[in-house]
Amino acid sequence: MQAMWLELFRDDVESFVREGARQRFNALNQAVSVGAMSGENETVKDSAKFLDRLHADFDVKHFQRVCESLVGGETTYLHYRIASNYVHPSLYQADLYLAEADSASGIEFVTNARLSSADAWLGMATSFLVSGCLAWERVDRERLHSVLLKGYARELGISPRRPEMTNEGFLASSKADRARRERARQRRKSDRGDIGDR
Repeated sequence: MQAMWLELFRDDVESFVREGARQRFNALNQAVSVGAMSGENETVKDSAKFLDRLHADFDVKHFQRVCESLVGGETTYLHYRIASNYVHPSLYQADLYLAEADSASGIEFVTNARLSSADAWLGMATSFLVSGCLAWERVDRERLHSVLLKGYARELGISPRRPEMTNEGFLASSKADRARRERARQRRKSDRGDIGDR
C-alpha cells in the first residue's frame, strides 16, 4: 500500500522518511528514559538532528490516512485492521489456542493453533506484494519484470494499472504542496535577507 502511495504522491516522500525518523527517535528516547542509553550518545543526537531537518506536509503517521488517499483504500484499511488482531496480543489470538471440550471448564488448550482463513490471508498478502512490485515496476525505467508481474496480477484478479487518488488524497496533496511552496518562499526570502512582505 505504501509503495502505491509513494508512486502517486512522489513529492511527499519526505513525509514518509520523516515518519520513519520520528519512530526511530522515539525508540531511542525510550531507551534513554529507561537508562539503556545515554542522552549524550551520538546516535541519539544524530537522530534528533536528522528529524529536525525533515518536514511532514502529508499525514502519513496514521495508516488510515494513507489508505483513504487511494481509491479502494478503505477496503485495504479494513483488512489491515482485521489482520492487526492476529499480530497484536488480542482475544482473536487467544481464540486460536482454545477449543470446546468435554471438561469442567468446557474448553481446552490447543498447542497446534491453525488459522482457518490462512489461505485467504496468504492470498491477500500475495496480492499486496504484487501490487507493490507493480508500483516499483511502473517507476523503474528498465521495467524488467512487467510481463511477469502483469501475469501474476491477472491471475490474482488485481489491476496492474496505477492507483487513483481520492478527493481526500487530492486535497491533502494540494495542502502539502502549498506548505512546500510556502517553505521554499520563506527560504528564498531568508536567503535574500528580506524583512516583511514586499
